[in-house]
Order: sequence, then C-alpha cells, then structure tokens
Amino acid sequence: MNDDSKPTIPTAEKPRDWHAVHLWQIQSIRDGLLILLIVGLIYLGDVLSIITVPLLVALMLAYLVEPVVAWLARTVPRIGRKGAVLLMMALLGLIGVGVLLGTVPLLVKQGVSLVRNADRYVANVKAFASSKDLPEWLRDHLSSVVSYLPDGKNAPLVSDSAVKPSVEPTLVVPPENKNVAHGSVPLDEQRVRELIRAELAMQHPTESTDGSLYGKIASSAIQVAGVLGGILGGVIQLVIFAFIVVFCFFFFSTSFPAVQEYVRSFIPATNRLRTLELIGKMDRAISGFVRGRLLTCSVMCVIYSLGWTIMGVPHAMLLGILTGIIGLIPYFSAIGLPLAWLLLAIELTGTKDRSGWYFAEAVAGAVPAIIWWKVLVFPWIVNFIAQSTEDYVMTPMIQGKATNLHPAVILLACIAGGALAGIYGMILAIPVTACGKIMIDEVVMPRLKQWLEGRRQDPLPM
Repeated sequence: MNDDSKPTIPTAEKPRDWHAVHLWQIQSIRDGLLILLIVGLIYLGDVLSIITVPLLVALMLAYLVEPVVAWLARTVPRIGRKGAVLLMMALLGLIGVGVLLGTVPLLVKQGVSLVRNADRYVANVKAFASSKDLPEWLRDHLSSVVSYLPDGKNAPLVSDSAVKPSVEPTLVVPPENKNVAHGSVPLDEQRVRELIRAELAMQHPTESTDGSLYGKIASSAIQVAGVLGGILGGVIQLVIFAFIVVFCFFFFSTSFPAVQEYVRSFIPATNRLRTLELIGKMDRAISGFVRGRLLTCSVMCVIYSLGWTIMGVPHAMLLGILTGIIGLIPYFSAIGLPLAWLLLAIELTGTKDRSGWYFAEAVAGAVPAIIWWKVLVFPWIVNFIAQSTEDYVMTPMIQGKATNLHPAVILLACIAGGALAGIYGMILAIPVTACGKIMIDEVVMPRLKQWLEGRRQDPLPM
C-alpha cells in the first residue's frame, strides 16, 4: 500500500516558548488586569462623582423611559426618534413643574413651621414625660430618655467656660476717697471700663473695640454675605447638575438603539446566544425593579401625605413624602409611622384647643383628656392601607419578583454601596447586586454543581 494513502494525523500545536510570550498573553495576568480595570473605573467614578452622578442619573432616565420613547417613535413615525425624545422631555418637564408647584410651597411652609415649633415640641415632650397621669415606671423611663434632649433654646449648648460676656459688666465702684489694697491707687471707673474693652477686643478681634454702629453693620453684612454665598453656590450646583442631566439624557436617549447594536457587535459569535440571554435577564431584572419601585414609591407618597393630613398629623405632607422617598430602600419606610405617632402626641399634648376626635368629651370642671388609642390607631390605619397597597397591588402588578432578590439583600446592598461611595455607590448597588446574582445562578452554580457531581474537572469558567 502506498504510504501516501495513509491518513495524516494532525500534530499537536507546539507550545510557545515562554520567553516569547507577552505578559498580556498570560490568562491569569489578563484576568487580574481586567479586575483592576473595573475597580479603577469604579474608583475614578467615585472621585469624579460631581460628573458621574448626573451622567448616571441621565443614563438611568434614558434607560427607564426607553419603552415609552420607542412606542412614541413607532406610533408617530413622522416625528422620528428625536421628536419622540423631545416630546418625552416636554412631558417629563410639565409633570415635574406641576409636582414642584403643588408640593414645594407646602413642604417649605411645613418645614419652616417644624423649625419654628421645635422649642415648643421639646417642651411638650418634657411636660408629657413628667406628667402625673403616666404610670410611675413609665415616667421614670421617659425621664431618662428626655434628659438627652436640648433645653429648647435656639442657641447651641456650650459649656459655661466657653461663654463669653456679650455686654459690659456693671461695675460697683466704692467711694472715690476709698483706696484699694494698701491705700495706694484710687479705683477709677473709666479706667476699669477701658481695660475691660481691651480684654474683650483681644478675645474677639473681629469685633469693633468701640462697639460702634459701623462695626455691627460690617459684622452683620459679613454674615449675610456668607449665607447668600452658600445659597448661591447651592443654586449654581443644582443648575449645573440639572443641565448635565438634561443634556446627556437627550443624547443617551436618541442614540440608545445604536449603542445597543454597537455593544452587541462585540459579543463573540460562539457564545452570543447565551450572552444575550443573560443580558436579557439582567435587563428585565433591573428595569422591572427600578421602574416598579419608583412608581410604587410615588403612590406611597400620595397615600401617606393625604392620609396623615386627613388624620390630623402635623407636617403630614413633609413626613409623607419623605416616608415614600426613603421607601426606595426596603424596610426604611417603617420609620414613618413612629414619627407620625410622635408628632401627633407632641402636638396634642401642648395644644390649648381640646376639641376634635382625639379628645374625650369635656366633663364639668375638667380638661378633656386625650384618647390615646385613637392616636395610635388612626395613623396606623393610613400605614396599613399604604403597606397593603404596596404588598398586594403594586408589587404583584408592576414590580413582581423582578430582581428575585430578598429585601434584606437589597437593604444591605444599598447600605454597603452608600458606605463605600455615597450616592454614587447607592445608585450602582441594586444593578450590580441583581446582575451578580444572575451570574451566580446561571453560570457559577451550574458549574459548581457539575463539579461536585464529578461531571466536571474544574468549576471555574475556562
């Protein structure tokens, strides 16, 4: 038989000489460099949070409204995608302006009222804690708690040694013919006053030594300028933040499909279907959670604000909106009900008007008593309605099990992200956690299970 007819056996590829291999061609080094690159980008984003936070907010808004923009572009093809984005921006702007006009004046009014009545609330709490109507054991426990409250004054609490005299002390001068120790120097009242002024000038170098009107005006002007400068700086930062968000949102939203196709083109053809499947699951998890949570918390803000306003809770609009907003993080909204109880109890304890459903009928010669079970039950009814709406209506219909994450995991992820990188970290916490869980469930755990069953030699991806 001719040797040429023998089948040729492919020879194994000769391994490269390690002297001719570049560092970036070694898999372990490439993996380490990739991890360092990701960590470095996250750190850089934290350092440049003044830019990355509005960029992330704009990207999140473009991601959230993408289904609506795509629907508008399909429904009204004449306007195109840019027209759909501009229409969406106009709608969001009108809704935002309407919400701000309807809520900001009330929030400012209630916030100012809360600050002005802070001293009265502290006094009411102390009076309630020392009330003889309370059981002795409860009064003893409350007295130890209220001892940590401030004294109700607007001035900051400082030690006696830190207090400086604000006015000249009144000096009692003996008769002029009397001499001080050993009868050597007569006591001159004018001289003593000059020495006191000099001492005060050394302790307060920024104040005018003669206490003139010019010095007081200059000091007040400096304080007013500082306050106005802080307000102006805050307004400028807010305007810059809003400009970056709006500017980037337009370009992110108009180019969203093109960016998707561009990113999809970098996926290797060998694992494209599996990779797209995982990306689709991550997309549904993140979008479902974020969209659902935002809508749910908006409904909660309305229920809490209106409900507690009807029940007579002080500063109900401010408290209700804050409770709904912090409800973005699971379990955090639970702080709203105790605060509603506290505000209502403080208000009823110190009020002079003893009419209304929280007071018993007046008995001859007696002050109407507070009906405490109503104080506890009425705000709780609002909280029960809000929580029931969230658990049995909003979550099943809108959010569902989008992330498939336990609320405790979401809570810990938000706390960890905030501790590591502030607002920047909290924005990234939920998407990173949701994507990480999907990767563990879909990639890591199946390989680990196969390795444990002996059907795979190495559990790590190759």
